Amino acid sequence: CDEDYSIFADKLRCCIKAAEIKKLKKAKGRISIETKSLLEKRRNMKRSSDNNLEYSILCKLIRRKLKDDFENFRKEKLLKTAESRKSLRTCKWELTQYRLSVTALKNKDGETVTNRAGMEEVCKDFYTKLFKSRINVPFPTLKESEERVPPIIVSEVRSALHQMKKGKAPGKEGLTSEMIYAGGEKLWKALALRFSRYLEEGKIPSSWKESNTILLHKKGDRENLKNYRPICLLSHIYKLFTKVITNRLSQSLDEQQP
Repeated sequence: CDEDYSIFADKLRCCIKAAEIKKLKKAKGRISIETKSLLEKRRNMKRSSDNNLEYSILCKLIRRKLKDDFENFRKEKLLKTAESRKSLRTCKWELTQYRLSVTALKNKDGETVTNRAGMEEVCKDFYTKLFKSRINVPFPTLKESEERVPPIIVSEVRSALHQMKKGKAPGKEGLTSEMIYAGGEKLWKALALRFSRYLEEGKIPSSWKESNTILLHKKGDRENLKNYRPICLLSHIYKLFTKVITNRLSQSLDEQQP
């Protein structure tokens, strides 16, 4: 199951990479040439008691220039998106990717951690404690049925794909629902065969249990994890599989209604 799916996902990524069109025109950066020259000037300036005032004034000027550059970049990108009648929602999501990354976090003891591995451990401890259930829920007794679950067919995959939201960030696999849709009938058939096998065996790929988590700062201290909203990015193929099952359950429940 895991080995087959790993090879399958790798082949999909290779196909996507081969189909990519390289952008010939380099996108305009967020920081203006003027601001870059100021940053270079500050980089070359050695701060001392003699130039402390000049250094402080330069830092304030850079902060103001950066703020103006970021705002102008945002307005220009939104305007171009609106003029070309593209998705503003996608544009806004892309703009969020320009946000500054988390550079430091406080652990449970209040100590500031700055290295990547340490911050990942802080996040793991914090959210494990936050979402861990403290209520003992007994596992339900399931009745075995002699009725065989019918295999998943291509039309079910196609229908579920149409229902999935577009413009969503990919999971660890780097695949989106738009990419899966672009794969066409051959890809949908390959997915239907694998979904049927997973359903029959009652086992899914281990990679579906993994995800990428991004942190969106709300307000307050940037080093305090309580001031962040976590967003879990799951595999889109896993989402498609669950959508197919949900559709089946919904249909079955509707048929049982009086």
